[in-house]
Amino acid sequence: MIGPRSWPEIAGTTSVVALLADPIDHVRAQIALNDRLGAAGLDAVVVPLHVPAEGLSSIVAAMRRADNVVGLLATIPHKQALAALCDELGPNAAVVDAVNAVQVRDGRATGEIFDGIGLVDAATANGLSPRGKRVLVAGTGGAGAAVAAAVANDGPAELVLANRTTAKAEALAAKLGAQCPTRLGPPTASGHDLVINCTSLGLDPDDPVPIDLGDIEPGAGVIDIIANPEWTELRRRADDAGHPTMGGGPMIAHQLGAIIDFLLPEAAAQGDRPGIEASRT
Repeated sequence: MIGPRSWPEIAGTTSVVALLADPIDHVRAQIALNDRLGAAGLDAVVVPLHVPAEGLSSIVAAMRRADNVVGLLATIPHKQALAALCDELGPNAAVVDAVNAVQVRDGRATGEIFDGIGLVDAATANGLSPRGKRVLVAGTGGAGAAVAAAVANDGPAELVLANRTTAKAEALAAKLGAQCPTRLGPPTASGHDLVINCTSLGLDPDDPVPIDLGDIEPGAGVIDIIANPEWTELRRRADDAGHPTMGGGPMIAHQLGAIIDFLLPEAAAQGDRPGIEASRT
């Protein structure tokens, strides 16, 4: 039996953001986003919609015509397909050809992907800014590519990509080379000031450690974007060796704040942005 819930008040003036996924029952982002919108007193609501792939273009076309729909959010499997339906892509989305947030204004759709933006914002807030650093990103799948793009835009001294599929990493390195010196390398901490795990290794306690920390540089930072478990084996080993670390929780928190700013820029300009948790986990 479902217990009582606290829902935002929805009126004719409420701005609507549609969260698109297939399936939808596992998605929880709308809960955190609606909590933030309510806490900030913003007249907006995020509504999850179950949209199969074959219905995506029709839904997006309809949403463009609804004047109170200010944005779309996307998760699996719609990130790449939704990017193709946008009129304009932000700098990170243009690199990875995927979006997880789309601002809709006057029928025009502008998309961006915020995984990497959230990571860079959180890392900077926690004293692990990539700017001016030699950075390793291990794993260049969906989230890893977005992280690499955001890191490249932040101005690192060098960006090294490590991925099991060389062709995918090579293609990404070719795109990012215009932003900063970028090359491929092995998943080892040696020679880097900051290492970031964007692989799924660490979700299971029996997983191998994705980055070799054997020759890690003194004072180098270690970030693992996995949020659950909070302490992966990679992060634990780095912490035990005295290195500054960060898990995936702050990345998620900062990503949500950045998405709200993007979808509701008028509220952000008025200083109504929901606060970011001061998490250092």
